[in-house]
Amino acid sequence: MPSPLEQNRKHVAVLHAVQSSSIVQLPTRLGLTIRPSIQSVVLVSKGARTTRPKTKIDGIDQVIKADQLRDLIERRIGEESAASALLSMGKIISPETLEDLARQIARLHRPITFDWAAKLGIEGEGTSQAEAAEPSVNAAAQRPVERASKPAADLKPPLPDTAPTPEGDLHRGRLSTSKLAAKLGIKGNAAMLDRLTSAGYLVRQGDQHVLTDLAMASGAVRIGKSRYGPYFLWPESIKL
Repeated sequence: MPSPLEQNRKHVAVLHAVQSSSIVQLPTRLGLTIRPSIQSVVLVSKGARTTRPKTKIDGIDQVIKADQLRDLIERRIGEESAASALLSMGKIISPETLEDLARQIARLHRPITFDWAAKLGIEGEGTSQAEAAEPSVNAAAQRPVERASKPAADLKPPLPDTAPTPEGDLHRGRLSTSKLAAKLGIKGNAAMLDRLTSAGYLVRQGDQHVLTDLAMASGAVRIGKSRYGPYFLWPESIKL
């Protein structure tokens, strides 16, 4: 299985990137933005058997049992110097503000998807690599946040603000990655995706490609479901 330590490092990097952008609204005090301090911890079941290697591994102390989390938090607080503790007091926010920030971040999450047609080498409309769905992050961040009046288990995902656009309409004036490659004389979807990435229309996120703001502004879209899996549609007049 993938290293949970390495996965957590990637998660922390993504959260830092979100903090540094305008995707979410961070809390402020006296006109100054309060940036959360992110601590990485990997929790395992308290009944799990853990064997730690004799060789020191960077970050291995971050792997703890679930019932040790409270002790870890209290220990880290106790290890802070008086000056650090005083500075930390300036970052104290209300539970409501913390919930607001957490919900903004949670709305940005999209489950990973796979394009099995591309993985199996099947030629067709949907043979471009699978992509993690690119959220409309600005719209998500600006949507008003309501506090939960029910337990988390009872919460249901919000309905979309607008009715979905019929897939047939999205194909008008657009080409799939494979058809765009054929039009430009580029052999293979992988080469086409590399070309689009170099042009700034795609970025890599792990093993996936994601549409950039430039791509969406030009009219590119991602079809999340089809008989061949997810795929991109590109404007016929896209500049490369």
